[in-house]
Amino acid sequence: MRAFFIAITVLQFLEAINTASLSAKSKGSLPETLEPEDRAVTRAIEAEIRAKTKRVACSSDEIDSPAARNGIISTKARWEDFYIYIGEEYSDKHRTLINNAAYRLSQVIPCVDFRIWRKGEKPSEDYEGTYLHVMKTGEGCWSYTGKVFEGAQNISLDNGCMSVGTIMHEMIHALGFRHEQCRPDRDDYITIYLQNVIPGKEHNFKKYSYQEVTTYNVTYDTKSLMHYDSYAFSGNEKPTMLTKTGGKIADPEELAPGDITKLKRMYNC
Repeated sequence: MRAFFIAITVLQFLEAINTASLSAKSKGSLPETLEPEDRAVTRAIEAEIRAKTKRVACSSDEIDSPAARNGIISTKARWEDFYIYIGEEYSDKHRTLINNAAYRLSQVIPCVDFRIWRKGEKPSEDYEGTYLHVMKTGEGCWSYTGKVFEGAQNISLDNGCMSVGTIMHEMIHALGFRHEQCRPDRDDYITIYLQNVIPGKEHNFKKYSYQEVTTYNVTYDTKSLMHYDSYAFSGNEKPTMLTKTGGKIADPEELAPGDITKLKRMYNC
């Protein structure tokens, strides 16, 4: 019985520490825990959106910065608290998908504290800490790589980005991962056809060195959620990349086992 009360006391103490930590970061409203995902609801919302909206591809356009360039290796670019503020321009259904994407990732790396500001609430102006500001920019789907800024760090999710897979993709960028086809070992697995890429978009296929990124000893995977499909940024309806055997690469919507392993290794979860 004594051990039971000691355990309760310890749990209460840890909760008090967590509450104090949150209060220290903001004198205004605080983010709340995520709502558990109902997969049936997710599928219904995504089906409705697909019927009305053309999907947009992820782009790394104009979002690199010196601080983010080594983010996948630097521990300074990691998150302890992955707090999310969703702009007022999003509908309730869009908010549900954003919550559900974050919820799936929270189940993969539970050592990161995922929270979200509810509708009508926002971080105070004196908020101390980095948080993700989800917004519609008119520039498609993009995110910085890793934790880059103090305060608000923008992530762009326009109407064509509204699927849990795409939202997770951008959040994984924010967590610290670049595209799979940018890995140093990519040429062993795929062939890039830059002559088919829209002029000015070639940088989306940049290959990084082992000094900039790490593979966490996970095998290259064309089914990774972080991999482009074969026609990404095509300017002539011809493939921009194929597997070494000439196979086409599909557009994934789910986390691959390798994605999960890399996230867990990066965050030591």
